[in-house]
Amino acid sequence: MGHPVWERPEEDELEEFILHGGETSHKELFRKVTCACEKVNVKEIKLKRKDTSFKESYISWVKERVCLIKLPFVIDPTYVLDIPDPILVSIEEVGRLRATIAGLEQDKESLEHNLYDTTYEKNQISYDLEKRDKQVLENMEELWAEKRKRKKILGGLFSAGVDFKNLNSKLKEAQAEVIVQEQGDRAEALRVEYSNLADFANNMIRDTPWMYKRANGVANFDNTPQEVLEFIRLCDIMLKEFKAHLKVAIKAPL
Repeated sequence: MGHPVWERPEEDELEEFILHGGETSHKELFRKVTCACEKVNVKEIKLKRKDTSFKESYISWVKERVCLIKLPFVIDPTYVLDIPDPILVSIEEVGRLRATIAGLEQDKESLEHNLYDTTYEKNQISYDLEKRDKQVLENMEELWAEKRKRKKILGGLFSAGVDFKNLNSKLKEAQAEVIVQEQGDRAEALRVEYSNLADFANNMIRDTPWMYKRANGVANFDNTPQEVLEFIRLCDIMLKEFKAHLKVAIKAPL
């Protein structure tokens, strides 16, 4: 259809161009098409490739055939369109319909305003929610940063607490050593200070019983004053108590 024919067409290739049911038979139509193809650029009774310099083609022939062969289109002037009968409406009904339409228009405007307000509120709520989510995210980031900082501080405090406990234990040991040293120094000072008193007590312990026996042996109840006798009796009681305490101290564990 307007394209150049390079080779002789086969029968099966022309099947789409065959009009079945017409007066012309299939073989006769095929013969006519084949003859028409042979007349296109034929030389020495052989088909060849079309020369590109030759601009004439069989497009014009196809256009002529199109003008000759047309589908029939029958116009029937007796055909009348089916027009529906008009619907009669009273003026009162028209007024009511107009009032209804006006009310519906007002309702439409009211609904449009409500839709606009609702859309604005929705957009505002969405904006507020987005802003709040952003603020919550920032607060969460600050909270996590604060937690990390606090965790770091707690780790430092724990380390400082451990160091403090170690220092406290060392301080207690040093204080105990100082106390022991001070007590030793004090005991040494007391020993030096009261060494004479200890010698005096030892002499008293050693000499008092002997002096008591001697005084008790030479005492005369007729010629000795009552105060001297009372002093001798008191010394006897003190010696007995001292011996009893000395025995308890010797038996007591160190």
